[in-house]
Amino acid sequence: MDGKKTGAYRDENGQLHLVSTTCSHLGCTVRWNDAERSWDCPCHGSRFNYDGDVLDGPAVHPLNTPDTE
Repeated sequence: MDGKKTGAYRDENGQLHLVSTTCSHLGCTVRWNDAERSWDCPCHGSRFNYDGDVLDGPAVHPLNTPDTE
């Protein structure tokens, strides 16, 4: 992925979901929260679902996916 970090989640149907691990708010690195099944940003509290869609802000844009970077 050209040196960019990518997060991966495989859902219950076996489908693989890939997202950039760079938060769309201010660029911190998100981490997978297994209990909530979400990508969480430790810097400002944004949370994203496994597809990268925003669950909680302050981020207003989803995480990038490998095909949008």
